[in-house]
Amino acid sequence: SDKLKRRGNIIGSLFCDMNTNREWTPDEKQFVASVGDILTLALEEDELITSEQRYGDFFRMNEAVMLLLDPPTGAIIDANAAACEFYEFSIDELKKFSIGDLATDSKALAEVERLATGETLHAVTRQRQASGTVIDVEIFASPLGSPGLEMLILIVVDITEALAAKSKLAEALRQVNVALEEQLSWLPK
Repeated sequence: SDKLKRRGNIIGSLFCDMNTNREWTPDEKQFVASVGDILTLALEEDELITSEQRYGDFFRMNEAVMLLLDPPTGAIIDANAAACEFYEFSIDELKKFSIGDLATDSKALAEVERLATGETLHAVTRQRQASGTVIDVEIFASPLGSPGLEMLILIVVDITEALAAKSKLAEALRQVNVALEEQLSWLPK
């Protein structure tokens, strides 16, 4: 004997005698089919809730800067703590913005609009923080959701220091080339 539950409520009991071989009546077959449907629904619901909880924990606790967007509008639906710290806005403030509101100029706006509409899934652009500081970022986008509930998850990476280092390296290489050219110009021909 076993209790049947649906959404935490007991809805009946089930007893199966596996030692007796007999034909089932049409009512018994219908009952077993109904129980199977109820159990399937309950298992699917539990699996969905577990999946949503796992996703929610991953999103909230991740140290990467993550935003959840409404694709057609670019509206920020959710942001994790890392995004709030990065952009220097509270979660409630970020939810009032679209990703375009964080763009620094028309070029940056065009890049994030391409991301928001799903035209591209990667962009290197500039974003602004609450303080007005402009940050070079690389944004990776990925569609998320199910039919009727499409969303876009963005992972934002600060590349300001990497770009500055690349610029310094390019300048150092330029200076080395100038020095080599000067040295070569002194050699007899």
